[in-house]
Amino acid sequence: MSSELTFSSRLKASANSKMAKTLVEKGMQNFVNKG
Repeated sequence: MSSELTFSSRLKASANSKMAKTLVEKGMQNFVNKG
């Protein structure tokens, strides 16, 4: 049970970091396009 919990939380964390990375990349592209 505890291992399942850590697995799901790890999966969520990786998904969140992926989304954050995508948002940062999009923001950088917008910044470059504006500049």
